[in-house]
Amino acid sequence: MTTAFEKTIEILSGEDGISVVVRPLFPFVSEGYRIKDSSEIELFGEGKRIVLAVPDDVLRDVTTSEELTLCEFPMEGAEVVRELILSRAL
Repeated sequence: MTTAFEKTIEILSGEDGISVVVRPLFPFVSEGYRIKDSSEIELFGEGKRIVLAVPDDVLRDVTTSEELTLCEFPMEGAEVVRELILSRAL
């Protein structure tokens, strides 16, 4: 029996800066990010990448930020498994 699950991704902007919160963990350890186009960011690491759409309400903050915090959670549970500060690549 196969269990289906949905990946949850939130991009937030607050007084501590930009946060990307995901559940479950990405299949690689992210090393940085870049602005993909006017409304997407690309997280990359270990030869892999994933493109995320940025919500309109945080778009300006994301495109002007030089770093973000990536918080990765397991499928179940409230404890962060990985918390990384990622620098923006050119």
